[in-house]
Amino acid sequence: RKVQINPRTTAKDLVKILEETGTKVSISTVKRVLYRHNLKGRSARKKPLLQNSHKKDRLRFATAHGDKNRTFEKFPLV
Repeated sequence: RKVQINPRTTAKDLVKILEETGTKVSISTVKRVLYRHNLKGRSARKKPLLQNSHKKDRLRFATAHGDKNRTFEKFPLV
């Protein structure tokens, strides 16, 4: 239930919570039980941050080519 409420809860956090209630389990046991209930661990994909120079370049391109029709291609096929 804790993981469904907050999906960012780690297995280590769950072990600490269970130890507070008096139950001692290993991290691998917690991971195995979560996986059995289709709660698989995932990490967010790392993407580069958009810098101000990138935003300005995109805006400059959009304003320069905003009057083109939809058939305009950024990279024409050769």
